[in-house]
Formats: sequence, structure tokens, C-alpha cells
Amino acid sequence: RVNLDEPPRTVEDYLKQVIVSRNQCAEVVAVELDQSKFGISTSARQATVLIRQDQPSTAAPPLAWQEKQCADFSQLRSRLVVLRAQLKERLKENFGSRWQFPNTNNESSWKSFCLKKASGITDTIGAKAASVGHHEGTPPILELVLSLPTPQVNQLFAFQVDWFISDGYSPALMQWLYALMAVLEKPLDADVCASLRDLARQCRILRNTLPPDDPRLREFSFFIAIVANYFVQRDLAD
Repeated sequence: RVNLDEPPRTVEDYLKQVIVSRNQCAEVVAVELDQSKFGISTSARQATVLIRQDQPSTAAPPLAWQEKQCADFSQLRSRLVVLRAQLKERLKENFGSRWQFPNTNNESSWKSFCLKKASGITDTIGAKAASVGHHEGTPPILELVLSLPTPQVNQLFAFQVDWFISDGYSPALMQWLYALMAVLEKPLDADVCASLRDLARQCRILRNTLPPDDPRLREFSFFIAIVANYFVQRDLAD
């Protein structure tokens, strides 16, 4: 049984929690912005930067909850560092070559890979993919995420934040964002830092459109807390 009241301790835990709550919300949610308020040449991505971050929000979680999420996220990242070191040779020799990753800068191919069309998966990985529910694309299974080199992680994270801003919320995309955040290297690359900030801003925008009983409130608050507190973007904190 999946306990939604406890923070996820692995990437797979997070995926399972999202699946449990999936039937309680729509597949896609987007917010309509009045572009005239920002100037006719302002893109949706730029518009999010202009949203004030100090606006009070009744959806903001208690500070103790935020601190607990960050502590658990930090522990998860520490465990993944150990796993990456332990699996590095095996992934390189026995696993990594089985994945046909898109070119690092090919955004459309990555979108298809992650969200639209499942890649070739071995039997073992296929069983794990089934355990975290249906993805039209390839789910962010632990071994796959750990096999991505840092430049691909950084670029893919930037792509996915852009998709989140332009296309709206979807469970599969949030699963990928969480998994990639768990393996982002510190100190942060400047572009990665900018993407994290855009992610937190968009989570706040969408959170402010939701009713108090919407299960996505917890999810958006989690991402805001991790960006603001774990990745030290304090001006974006609740």
C-alpha cells in the first residue's frame, strides 16, 4: 500500500505516489495568462518571470513540512551518489549500451522518448516500468536516470521545464522532473539554476489556480520547497 502522507524515499516511491493520486485529477492543467498585461512580444516563459514571488498563498505548506521534504530529498540524493558509483561499471558494460538515447540537443526526439513513445527496454527494466504505471513514453526508471551523463541530464531538465511551462501539468512529466532533480550535480550550472527557478515559478502559478482539496497542491509545494530550500533559491520560498 502506498502512503501518500510519507515523503518518497526513492525515485520509484515518488512515481508510485503520483500514480495513486492520478485518478483524482485531470491529465493536463494549464493556466491562461493575459498576455496584454505583459506586452505583446512577451513569451509565456518570460511572463512567468514577471509574476511576483512574494504574493501570499494560502496553499503554502508549514515550514516544518518543507524542511522534512528537503531532508528526505537530500538523503535520496546521497543514496543515488552511492548507487551511481556502485553501478557505474555495470551500467557501462551491461546496460547503457542497450539504450538508444536521442542526441543531447534534439528536443523533439527527447520529448518523444520521455513522453510519447517508449524506447526498447530489457525484460528487467520492463518489469520495473510496469510497477510504476503506464507511460506513453519511457518512464524514468532508476537505472536509466543513473546512466545519463551530466550534460544530457542538464539539457533534458531544461527541455522538460520548458514543456511544463508550455504544455502544462502531466503526471509523467512531473515524474521525469523529480527523477532528474535527484541527479542534478552541484554546484549548479547557470542554465540549470535558471530552469529550476522557472520550475518553481510555474508550480506557484499553477498551485494558485487549484482548489484546497486538489492533490496536486502537495506536489507543486514539494517542487517549490526543493528549489527554494535544497537548491538555495531562497527568494522563491513559501
